Amino acid sequence: MNGWDCSSEELIDRIAGLREREMMPISQCGFVLSDGKARIAIDVLVSDMAGSDGRSQRLVPPPFQADDMPLMDGILVTHSHADHLDVPMILSQVRRNPSVQVVAPSSILDGLDIPAGNKAYIGDYGMVSIGGFSITAVPVPHMEYHESAPGHSDFYGYAISFAGLRVFHSGDAVAKPRLLSDAKALAPLDYAILPVNGRDAERESRGIIGNMHPAEAVSFAAAIGAGKLIPMHFDMIRGNTVDIGSFIAEAEGRIGYAVPVPGRAIRL
Repeated sequence: MNGWDCSSEELIDRIAGLREREMMPISQCGFVLSDGKARIAIDVLVSDMAGSDGRSQRLVPPPFQADDMPLMDGILVTHSHADHLDVPMILSQVRRNPSVQVVAPSSILDGLDIPAGNKAYIGDYGMVSIGGFSITAVPVPHMEYHESAPGHSDFYGYAISFAGLRVFHSGDAVAKPRLLSDAKALAPLDYAILPVNGRDAERESRGIIGNMHPAEAVSFAAAIGAGKLIPMHFDMIRGNTVDIGSFIAEAEGRIGYAVPVPGRAIRL
C-alpha cells in the first residue's frame, strides 16, 4: 500500500490500540511508543514535503491528515529539519490535547506558537517524565555538534525508559567519540534506533547532511552494548534512501535487528 502495511483507517486504529512495549513505525525516523497507558511520538511526520520543483519528496505518502492522528501524551522532536519536525501535527495535537508535552531543542520550542505549558525545555542531558516515560536529551552530531546557546544543542537523541525497557533514538547522527561515550553511559540499552542512509559528496552537494552508513550503525550499536538495532532514515525521502539489504548484510551475525515496516507494530 505505497509503502504502508495497512490503510489509513487501519493505521489510526493500530496506533490508538498500541499495547505495552509496542512501537509503531511511521516511516523515516518516526515512531510511536506505548507503555500501555500513555503514548509518545518521536520525529513523526504525517504531513507532506514539497521540493523546490513542487513535487512531493515523500516516497512513502502521508498516512492521514494531522487532525486524524490519535492523541499523544508527548511529542519528541530531535531537530528542525522538515522530515523530523511536523509543525501542523504538533499544532493539531496541542489544540486537541491541552496537556500534551512537546520535547525539543530550545531553538525549536522558542519558535513554536503553542502555550508555554506545552513546552518542555530540558537542555543537554536534561530529563523529563511523561506518564510512565522517562526521557533524557543527548546532544548528537549531525556531522557536527551545534548549539544555539550554552547547554542547549540543536540536535538531540533521546534515551527513553518505559515499561522496564530503555531505548535510544539518535535522531540524525554520525558516530563520533563523544556520542559513543555518551551512549555507552546509557547502558543497559535494549534497543538502539539509528540512521543508516549514510552520506556522500553527491548528496552533500544538494544540501543533504549525512548520517551513519549501515556498517557504522552496526558497529556503533554493538559498541554501546545495544540488545537490538532498529534502522531508520532509509525509506522515505526521494534521493536520500539506501537499500535496506545493505544494512541487513552488515547486521547478520553481528547484532540482533528488526527492520521497521511503516504501519506494522514492533513488539519490544
